[in-house]
Amino acid sequence: LSVVEKLDAQRTGPVEMFASIAESIPDEAWLSSLEDKGDAIYLKGSAMFDDAVAIFMKNLEGHKELGPVELEIAQRGKERNAGLDLVSFVIRLEKTKK
Repeated sequence: LSVVEKLDAQRTGPVEMFASIAESIPDEAWLSSLEDKGDAIYLKGSAMFDDAVAIFMKNLEGHKELGPVELEIAQRGKERNAGLDLVSFVIRLEKTKK
């Protein structure tokens, strides 16, 4: 029975993780990429305000199935096509060990 439970957890684990990430994104932020690098997931994106990045990180930390959250990069700059002043960010999300 434990083998079945382990296989079931592996099957639903990524789905739950992606759902938690999607639920955590505030309206003023969006992701441009998600990269799996072994023990961590890197979330790259942009936000309208610095606070949106902070809210995103706080929301991620509120999900117990997600691991520790760390801001790797946050940089304000002009978006080329629209000329908007945006915050580009990279957030490192450690994978939890089950």
